[in-house]
Amino acid sequence: MGAVDTAFRLTNVRSDLVLAVKKGGGELVLDERETRPNEYEDPDPSQLWLQKKDECPVGAFRIVPKSYPHLVLRVRSEHGQHKLVLAQPTSGQSATHEQWMARNPAEVQQAAPFDVRDAFGVPCCCQPSTETGGNTEVDVSKSKRRSSEVDDPVNLSCVGLPTLVIAVVATDDGQNIEMLSVFEASSQGNVASLQRIVRKRGAKCLQEADQEGVTPLRYAVEGGHVEAVEQIVAHGGADLIKESAANHPSLLHLAAAMGMEPVVTTLAKAAGPELLNVAGAGGMPLFLLASSKGWTEAMKAMYARNKGVIEQKFGTDEFFAIHWAAEKGQAGAVNVLIDLAGPQQLDKRDKDNTGPFLVAAFTGQLEVMQAMYARQGYLNLLGQQGQDGYYAIHCAAEKGHVKVVDQLMQWDTSVLDKRTTKGSTPMFFAAAAGHLGVLQAMFSKKGKTLLEQETPFGSVPLHGAAANGRCTVISQLLDWDVDLQLSKRRKDNGATPFVYAAQAQQVDALKTVYDKAGPRSQKALLDQQDSHGWTALHHAADQNNVRMASLLLQWGGVSLLNKRAKNGDSPFHFACNAGHLDVLRVMYSHDPNSGAALLKQQDSKGKVPLDKASAAGHTNVARQLLEWGGVNEVDSQGLTMFLRAARDNDLGMLRTIYDAAGIKKQLLNQQDTNGNFAIHLATLPGHTSVVNQLLAWEGREALERRNKSKTTAFMLAAKKYDGSLMRAMYAKGGNDPLYHKDQNCMMAVHYAIEAASPLGSDCPNVNLLLQWGGRGMVDVRVGEGGNTVFIVAALMGRKAIMEAIRDYVNNDAHLLFQHNHYGNTALHMATMRGEGHIVAQLMIWGGPYINNVRNMEGKTPVDLAPTADIRKTLTLPRFEKYDAQGRKEWLPAVGGVSWHMGGDSSWLY
Repeated sequence: MGAVDTAFRLTNVRSDLVLAVKKGGGELVLDERETRPNEYEDPDPSQLWLQKKDECPVGAFRIVPKSYPHLVLRVRSEHGQHKLVLAQPTSGQSATHEQWMARNPAEVQQAAPFDVRDAFGVPCCCQPSTETGGNTEVDVSKSKRRSSEVDDPVNLSCVGLPTLVIAVVATDDGQNIEMLSVFEASSQGNVASLQRIVRKRGAKCLQEADQEGVTPLRYAVEGGHVEAVEQIVAHGGADLIKESAANHPSLLHLAAAMGMEPVVTTLAKAAGPELLNVAGAGGMPLFLLASSKGWTEAMKAMYARNKGVIEQKFGTDEFFAIHWAAEKGQAGAVNVLIDLAGPQQLDKRDKDNTGPFLVAAFTGQLEVMQAMYARQGYLNLLGQQGQDGYYAIHCAAEKGHVKVVDQLMQWDTSVLDKRTTKGSTPMFFAAAAGHLGVLQAMFSKKGKTLLEQETPFGSVPLHGAAANGRCTVISQLLDWDVDLQLSKRRKDNGATPFVYAAQAQQVDALKTVYDKAGPRSQKALLDQQDSHGWTALHHAADQNNVRMASLLLQWGGVSLLNKRAKNGDSPFHFACNAGHLDVLRVMYSHDPNSGAALLKQQDSKGKVPLDKASAAGHTNVARQLLEWGGVNEVDSQGLTMFLRAARDNDLGMLRTIYDAAGIKKQLLNQQDTNGNFAIHLATLPGHTSVVNQLLAWEGREALERRNKSKTTAFMLAAKKYDGSLMRAMYAKGGNDPLYHKDQNCMMAVHYAIEAASPLGSDCPNVNLLLQWGGRGMVDVRVGEGGNTVFIVAALMGRKAIMEAIRDYVNNDAHLLFQHNHYGNTALHMATMRGEGHIVAQLMIWGGPYINNVRNMEGKTPVDLAPTADIRKTLTLPRFEKYDAQGRKEWLPAVGGVSWHMGGDSSWLY
């Protein structure tokens, strides 16, 4: 094909860009027009085109690049899209897609849209024709050399697609090529456009910000356009790196957060050293982030700018960069850190004193560990210890990293004997964590000796596996232990692996140990006890583990229910004491005697199950025991639970038992070994609320109940200083309880007199009884001797009570002459008992008249005086005098005797 015309350029009217062929590749691009170096040299052929009209319709022509004359410009249509390409010429119908016609822009009509793009992302395509005017021309036109006059603009229309013209179309955001801003060029990473803009406007345009305050550098960073970033930084934009963006303190931090390693490296090379000390949005310094990501070039760039970054720490564990690299498996970063700061980096310690080698072992980063080991220098990484004395082998074993364990053993098999601060070996760690693969790898190196490794607490690996429910490991360990000795090993608390599994509530582990033991050894397992005497069933009861208890009872039967801990408690006691009703029912259901024997079980202190439940406040358990028949079971003191609740003021338990009892009368009829009923036991310590409840349930009948001494609760209440109990009982029983007599014919008033203090001046209970009983109570004689209450008060030395009785009868002298069945008056009785202060008081009240009274033996008080002082008090001369109340008194005429009563010398006559 021969050229019809001289070479020309295809120049876009608006952008002044020319359609060119990319050198070396035959690719279409838009480029700036290149001028000739001088008038003697030809222009750049890549920007020149030729017309060829052979085999074309009239008025049509082919457009041929001068630099590739064997190719033609044609339209390629794919999936509704049309693109300008260079291709081999064709013939036939398809040739029309490479044939063109020049048309007047004013004649072009609007057609359907389509779009293509060139290598720079700039629109360059066959575009639907549109109506245009002279100043809005976007079509490609022919142009002569720059020195020549420019031809009139024309549209180049494809013959095969007559509605299409060659055009430079809008960008994605609707902007035309000649309107592409520095921000758009940066955002798109369009380096050529960026360079063109800088040449045209100068580097100062890179310092601009758009309406949202965003700079070109930020646009380039956010787009990840490293070449654009390099261009902007190289042209004076380095100070923009400090720009904060999207909650990040700088564009460097933004790039790091977006994971753009090349951009981070580029920015780090130009960033100020102080910027590398600023933490990112998450608080992590950039150098540590780069180390964790393995961005080795970025790390080098940062370290070159600020060597202090090597000492930065971050995180709850306060990791250094070497720790972060180790944890994340960044072997390259580890090597860079050692290159930068030496092998001492491998001895960096975090907050818990853990080195990076241990961190790598813990996270299973084998490649990192190998890199560290190869470059450890003077360090002994296999001997490094962290918190609690962990070695790398412990870390790897605990986490189940088999390959790491294999490598460590390959370096030195003695690591299997390393012990933590608490004395645990790697084998123990692997067993406790349940890592069978690690366990097997270790066993293959050192064999059975590992099974016997013991901690200072007496634990072997089987204990660790049992306590943590590692059934597969348990099975393997017992397979290796052919002589079944491991199952007999005991910890310092005496627990075997079987008991230890029960203690840890690992039912499946318990079952695995039991199944592996075989019929000959299984019973021995069930009988095993720890140093406190606890069997596996005790632990099941204590923890309310129904499944475990059921299994154990299924295996061992009722005999397990009779096993006793060292404190005498059975498993049934344990459940009652802990309030575990579910497991209690399981044990009760396994008793072939319908649980009767369990209800009677006593601990070392004689406590029965109901006592245990009551003492611990487990009313639900107590109620269940009562329903089963525990209401009549007694402890070693002969007390049922009902009697104990009354004695101990446990009103809640008392009511629980009462409500649960089938025949409530049986409860109220219960007595202890001394014949005391519940109301006696509640009255003695003064439990008012319990007494009131019992009275509410039983009424007057409760006041008729007598113990073996014939004592009523009312008599016991009379001995209490607080009269509240007597009042409650009097409200129910009226006057009858006042005259009840015990086996010694003593009434409540005598109990009140006996309980009163000899030194006291207050006797409220006696006053109450006199108020309720009236004069008849003063004259009644009780007991074999027939003493009145006044005589009893005298012989007991209760002066205040004598005064109360005397006041009650209005100083009736009759009191002084009351006598018992033997004729003895109060003065006779006080004299015989040696109650000197009472003798003195009676002589003041009665004078010589009462001193002359004789008893049935014909003796006066003087005849009965046991001491000279009492005789003197009785025989002193006396004179009459009236006290402030007008009562006659007989005072001694001469000095008398000083009577001491408990250190009190108030009686001097």
